[in-house]
Order: sequence, then structure tokens, then C-alpha cells
Amino acid sequence: MLDLLPEEQFDLLVEWLSIEGLTYEQTSDKLAEEYGVEASVGMLWSFYQKHCIGYKHKKARKLAEQVGEMYREETNFSELTIKSVEQRAFELSMCRDASIKELGELAKMIGDSQRLALQQRKLDLDVDKWRAAAKDDIEKGLDALLGEIKGNKAALELFKKMKAIVLKSVEVTPG
Repeated sequence: MLDLLPEEQFDLLVEWLSIEGLTYEQTSDKLAEEYGVEASVGMLWSFYQKHCIGYKHKKARKLAEQVGEMYREETNFSELTIKSVEQRAFELSMCRDASIKELGELAKMIGDSQRLALQQRKLDLDVDKWRAAAKDDIEKGLDALLGEIKGNKAALELFKKMKAIVLKSVEVTPG
């Protein structure tokens, strides 16, 4: 009986069961309310097995490939890692209760967090470059000062202590 639904209703039924993840009970109620079609849980289960699993499999594979492409474009993950992410995306989207739309949004959030992590790393590298340049400038200034105080023992002792403190203040932090 459900196989004979008009094309629009048939496609909506596939979408309700495959993409929106409605339960058989919810789908039965929705069919009755919107189209006056009575369908038992058993009928819906049979329809799902016949029409929705392949459809959902195809949609899940397409989504997994899109997630993989996003990771290839926006991260420096290895191909093996990206394939693992694709597989996990496929598995999640095939779960009966999973929403493909929600999985896509989750994948976008993961990508956004990866971009933020990369930006933070770039900022850390910029700070380290600045510190290295500052250290070089300070060392040049201290070397010039050292030339001025040669021969004064007390000044040299004070200079050594001051140099250690100043250089420690601009050390590059290990990443």
C-alpha cells in the first residue's frame, strides 16, 4: 500500500524515515494527519527496509565525502585520519536516530574549531618570532654595553646578572 503512494507523499515518507529520523509511530501519526493514510509500524518497517536503507546509505556516503573534503581543504590531517573521520561520519549518519542535517552542522563546528586552533598556533608562532627578534636586539645592545664597561670588575658582575635576567624575560617558549 505505501509503495502506491503518490510520488510527493512517497518521497516525503522516505525523507521522514531516512533524514528526519522520525520513529515509526511518529511517521504513522504524521501520515494519518497530513494525508489520511493509515500505516502500521510493520508496514512502515517494511517500507523502510525496502526504500529507505539504500537512500540513507547513499546520503550518508555523500555526507561523509563532503566532511572529508572539508577536512582536506581546511586542515593538515593525514589522509588516513581524514578517511577515519569520513568513516565515522558515515556510521553516525546511518544510525536510526541520527540526523544527517545535525551531523553536517557538527562537522562544520569541528572544522571551525580546527581553524581556531590553527589561528592560535599561528599567533603563538608570531609571538615566538617577536621574542626571538627582541632577544637578538637586546643581545646586540648588551654586547655594546659590555664593551663600554670592560675592566670594571664590579660593573661586569652586575652586568652578568642583569644580562641573565633580561634574556630570560624574552625566551622563546617551547611549543
